[in-house]
Amino acid sequence: MQHYHTRIAQLSELLASYKYPLPFSEHLKQYFRVHKNAGSKDRREIRAISYAFFRIANALDNKDFNHISEIAANFIDHQGDMQDFINEPNGFHIENIFPFNEYISQVFLGLESQMAANPDFQLSFLRQPPVWVKIKPGKEAEVSAELKSENIAFDKYSEQVLSFENELKLTDLQSFKKGFFRIQDLSSQLVSEYYHASEGETWWDCCAGAGGKSLALLEDNPGIKLFASDIRESILNNLHERHSQAGNRNINIFAADLSQPIINQKLPEFDGIIVDAPCSGSGTWARNPENLYYFDPETINSYQSRQISILTNAFPFLKTGKPIIYITCSVFKGENEDVISSFAKDNEVKIEEQKYLEGYKNGAENMFICRMIKTD
Repeated sequence: MQHYHTRIAQLSELLASYKYPLPFSEHLKQYFRVHKNAGSKDRREIRAISYAFFRIANALDNKDFNHISEIAANFIDHQGDMQDFINEPNGFHIENIFPFNEYISQVFLGLESQMAANPDFQLSFLRQPPVWVKIKPGKEAEVSAELKSENIAFDKYSEQVLSFENELKLTDLQSFKKGFFRIQDLSSQLVSEYYHASEGETWWDCCAGAGGKSLALLEDNPGIKLFASDIRESILNNLHERHSQAGNRNINIFAADLSQPIINQKLPEFDGIIVDAPCSGSGTWARNPENLYYFDPETINSYQSRQISILTNAFPFLKTGKPIIYITCSVFKGENEDVISSFAKDNEVKIEEQKYLEGYKNGAENMFICRMIKTD
């Protein structure tokens, strides 16, 4: 790496001023706003050394900052040959890349150990996943034509699902501004296969967030009526904008705090409820590797309590015989299987299907989904 000592000094400055759990990407933006003299190459190298530091730190025996930084620079130089880097005698242990093995689901454990995640899962955190997009049906030709005209390379997963290198500015494209495609991870796209909504039904996306799942729901089922809620006003404003851009009119967007029972809002009984619950996001940490370094597993219990509360407070609004669909982007058993077990014990539900989407096998995020039917 060129300008090695300068980059290490900048990394030290960045880490000293960083306040987790603020996304490190936001911290970098703030840093670059102050250091306006940093050019595009400088920013690229600072970003690279920062994320390399987070990706490898846990796997090293020597936790000294200077040593981690030195190996991080070496890691960047070996990007074209990951196996060569791993084989170097530098005290690097694959099984410690993701350091929270005792908390993860059995699905991700290696065959030879009950305490270490399988090597492919561990190694996935060393690579930045691609950006995935979903093209609106009927707009494939327009999107493809603009991508070719702009000389933007992509890989095709299907006619409507493409992937790109991470740093491309896809939001500058006219086809994006016209709503011809949305940026959404592959696993988030695949969860829509578990909704099974029908014409004329009323559904509720009760932790709507950025709205990707409700957009997919309406795209696949334009004949339903959709309610979407979130606790955050800024998120709701973005949600309005995204659905307006997509041309969705049959949607009711409102604020709701489902950590508490809903008593002041008149809601209908729903034919389906999606609970895309707030979580640790541990299935997405290949994109946000600062969590590998800073995350405190003690917070898993607080997430679990909140997740059970949200399920419990949404459940009364579901019609008997209809599905409530629980989703997280976590790989922790405490946020997934344990939540479902606790909720099912206290509520009349039948677990119809429960599984992990092992996105790391396709360069995507890891997600958990459980479809439950209200039985009484």
